[in-house]
Amino acid sequence: GIYASFPPNWKAFFHAVRNGPSVQTFVVESDDRELQGLFGTCLRQYAGENGFLGRHKLKTVGYLEISMKLGRAFTLGGNSGLLKDRGWDKISDELEVGQEERFAIPLKASGLCHVGKIIQVPQESLDSANKASFQVVIDTTGSGIRHKPGSHVGVIYETRAKEVHKCLLAFANGDRKEAVRLGEEHMVDLNDKWISSLQKRQEYHDTTTPDDSKLPRKLKLSSFLKFGQLRPASRRMLMLAYAASNSSELIAILNEELEAALTFSDVITILKRGDNPVDLLKEQSRRESEIDFAKIEARLGLIKRKGDFLTRGASSRILDGTGLSTVEQERVQVRTKSIFILKEKVKSVVLKIPKLCDLIEPIVARQYSIASSPLVHPNELHVYVQHLRYSTKSAVATASPLLADTQAPVHQRGAASDYIVSKSLPRYYLAIDAIAEMAGLKPTDDYKRMGHNMMFHLNDERKEMLKKIAHLDDEEIDSIVTRAKGYKGGGENMFKNLTEAIEEEIRDKPDPRDMTIVLEVITPPRFHLPKQRQPCIMIAGGSGIAPFRSFWQALAVAGPTDSGSKHLLIIQQRTRSSMEFEDEILTMVKAGIMDVEIMFSQDECVANFDDNEIVYEDFPGRKGYVDKIIQNEAMQERLANLIRKDDAHLYVCGQGQLAKTAVDALDNCLCNIFGEADGKDELERMVAENRMVLDIFTSLEDPKTKSHMQLSELCQCNDFAGVLKGNKGKEKPLLLVINETVYDMNKLFRLHPGGDQMLKLYCGMDATTAWEAVKHDKSPEVVAMLEMFNTERTIFNPEIANLDEKDRNWYKLGWKATVMTLVEIQNALSLAFEKNWDTGAFSAAEKHLGEHFTVWKGKAVWRPKRSLLKGQFFVETHDRLWSMFLPLLFGDSFDEILAGMATDDRDFPEEIDTKFERLGKDKTHKMCDAVCPLLTQELDKASALENNQVVPPGLQSYMEEVRKADDALLESIKTRLITGLQVFETQKSPLLPAFYARFDSCIVGIIREDLTGFISQIASLTTTAFGFEQVNKVANMPNLKRGGVTLIDSPSLGYVERHYIDKDKATTTALGQVAYDHEIKSANGKQKCPFS
Repeated sequence: GIYASFPPNWKAFFHAVRNGPSVQTFVVESDDRELQGLFGTCLRQYAGENGFLGRHKLKTVGYLEISMKLGRAFTLGGNSGLLKDRGWDKISDELEVGQEERFAIPLKASGLCHVGKIIQVPQESLDSANKASFQVVIDTTGSGIRHKPGSHVGVIYETRAKEVHKCLLAFANGDRKEAVRLGEEHMVDLNDKWISSLQKRQEYHDTTTPDDSKLPRKLKLSSFLKFGQLRPASRRMLMLAYAASNSSELIAILNEELEAALTFSDVITILKRGDNPVDLLKEQSRRESEIDFAKIEARLGLIKRKGDFLTRGASSRILDGTGLSTVEQERVQVRTKSIFILKEKVKSVVLKIPKLCDLIEPIVARQYSIASSPLVHPNELHVYVQHLRYSTKSAVATASPLLADTQAPVHQRGAASDYIVSKSLPRYYLAIDAIAEMAGLKPTDDYKRMGHNMMFHLNDERKEMLKKIAHLDDEEIDSIVTRAKGYKGGGENMFKNLTEAIEEEIRDKPDPRDMTIVLEVITPPRFHLPKQRQPCIMIAGGSGIAPFRSFWQALAVAGPTDSGSKHLLIIQQRTRSSMEFEDEILTMVKAGIMDVEIMFSQDECVANFDDNEIVYEDFPGRKGYVDKIIQNEAMQERLANLIRKDDAHLYVCGQGQLAKTAVDALDNCLCNIFGEADGKDELERMVAENRMVLDIFTSLEDPKTKSHMQLSELCQCNDFAGVLKGNKGKEKPLLLVINETVYDMNKLFRLHPGGDQMLKLYCGMDATTAWEAVKHDKSPEVVAMLEMFNTERTIFNPEIANLDEKDRNWYKLGWKATVMTLVEIQNALSLAFEKNWDTGAFSAAEKHLGEHFTVWKGKAVWRPKRSLLKGQFFVETHDRLWSMFLPLLFGDSFDEILAGMATDDRDFPEEIDTKFERLGKDKTHKMCDAVCPLLTQELDKASALENNQVVPPGLQSYMEEVRKADDALLESIKTRLITGLQVFETQKSPLLPAFYARFDSCIVGIIREDLTGFISQIASLTTTAFGFEQVNKVANMPNLKRGGVTLIDSPSLGYVERHYIDKDKATTTALGQVAYDHEIKSANGKQKCPFS
């Protein structure tokens, strides 16, 4: 049949599909590394974090979190939308399992990362021995690497030998022989994260999965340190070290946020000399796995079924035989009904020394922008590398200014750039650089000039280090020393003689180094050239010019834009000598493909493009930053035309401050040209259409003391709706915290690719958990973008500053958790009202509803009309507060506040439970239960009116008053809880006496004044609106759903009824096909709607 007419290659393809192995099987069984690399690239694009499934998960989880917090009760799969159940996190976990299943292919690790070969940088490209930056070319032939302009390459580097040796010496207390022995003989246990990371190391590329038997479960200490992130020390590392030692020195550094000034060798030294000396190489504590949490949970369950708190007298019975010592059992003094809280308490009292694999993270790839297009340089990657070398103050000098003069500066090198240097620069350069460092010369010194007359002795230890760094053998070392002896003036003990001998000995010798390097290619989801031939505006700062080189190479091949406009490159560099790629830039300008504007921050000059070169002419006063170029009147006109008429794509690449400066200048530019409102809309439209993209990188800075912000201040910075001051959130900043750093959200709202709603849900909160849940912390470009909004403030953490262990847990599990729950509730409620009631329209028809007078207690207010659909959402939003949020607020964490105050003389939890019970039985409470059914009835009546699609004016007035009461209640409770937080922030343990005086005004006041006042106010509003008789009738219905304080600790907590209006007809018909009118048609004739 038709098969016989197919061409031979078609027949071969169909035959292979029908009879051959699957593509996966064929690739896995193949020894072709290029084929495996291509397959791995496809797999990452499909199931990786930046691939289809990763982006799908990110968007899905964000959408579900917003929808569940704003009203969705359940997903179709049955996941709960309750705030306490965090259904979006569960769905995220399920989606991640799906990703992992796609990756569960027995593909060799060489298919998931690639091996390239560095082509050594020639000598003529090095201007001096301390060249600051250079271009590295990597041969990728046969690796299976595929990339496009805008892609990043991740380098899997190793810690330099000197840093490893320094850590070994710290472990061995300075004994050099013992350091060598420990490095070779001590074995370090590895956790799953470490084992998985080893697959990226070239020696383990033949393994297929983390369970592969070829992967070691232990490493020699020296190898472990070589593969670990030893500097700068992370906050997590210091927190774990402090938990094991209670070191006063560590707590001082943590309090001042100076951990970046330390390396791991410093941490080892501090732990050894502290009040409670700790040796990280010895197992001195039990693990959490030895605690029988299942037995604890079973025993606690018996108490929970009785509805009682765990008393101190019962704690020994609960914890006996579960792995805790008698002393530890006594320290677990917590009154709770929550197994989670009890687990946290148990974990906190077990002092444990962390394993090295938990203390030190494995090295992750350091990302660089690819500076070449595959269209111009096939089978090559060009990387623009800055050889980062810097000096910083020691942690002691920074934390104690009085001791600064006694502390020498610490000279450091960029870990990844130093590794690339060790692979790419000539060996003699590495050797001279190494002895200069040993001689104490600064990284920025001119070695030949500074070391000309310096005496320097190459002892045995230095010889060994030199052999490792420059890959020298014993014969070459001996020959270097012999040559230096033959020189006049000091012989081998003269720095100048040694450097000359090194260059003569090894400059022209064959290089024995392994020049291969392990790479990962990362394709950012947004930073790429437009699919259509639209103009590109590229703004680069410093080494941020690298990705734009790949851009202009591809643009030159693609030809002119559809509109005929030229591309535009704006460059900011420090000095004219720091300009890179001048020849290529000149070629692009002369070809008429691209215009270029250059500004130097330290040179006063202007760049002119002659036929053969870029000529820099002195121009007094012309220096600055990119904003100076953008603010030029002619440039503003050009940018506005490119953006609005030609739909240009705008890219910014550089450090956070440059990006912030560029975005601010562009924002001002658009506002100047189009007007304030249209200009801001234009910027937001570019972000929404992916036509404005930032690629930001971070740089190391001197650790410095930052100002602190109290949690009590942070939690007040969430009024994004402006409901309290009527100022749309402008009076107070909108802040959130990630990893204890405070960030300003006001501008990020407009630049966030995911919109502003997710950010608003976390204003005034610690968003670290949410940030890590979507793996933003693993994305260098996202982390760098966040730095644009860094306020240089950190959140004050009384857990590590003022508190003993008991108060620390009381603060964390009680007060802090309750306040964060309240702020989360406040954000969800405000956003729901803002999106579903206050502003905007759900359909085109709603935009033309107009305005009307709403009257309440004789006062008329001219308000926009609200659609019946908005009225339905209003009912559900208020019901979430009443039936879910309030009971949740007074749940487990609030119980912890009460339990922490209990004494033998006064049972505070019992007192509060009694007050809640009494309040729940009050008749006004039942009237509050009737609010949502009453509103639904009236909306039903309004929907039956002919030609009506809006909430009646009187009913709208009542709803506005309820809205105000809802907001005021949460703000009032927050104000009282803040007074409790301030005790922790201003006083030191023991804190209990300070709280007794505040108990009545703070905790009792929430019930006696705030809740009681709110319930009374809602009852009064409701009886005024509907009449006492009707309210009382609904409130006493036998099947009325209860809410409020009656649901505290109830298994039905959080059930929110769907309040559909006009249940006898299709809601869409009632809302969309009828017009405004004041009458109801019924079978009995016409009836007036009471709220019309």
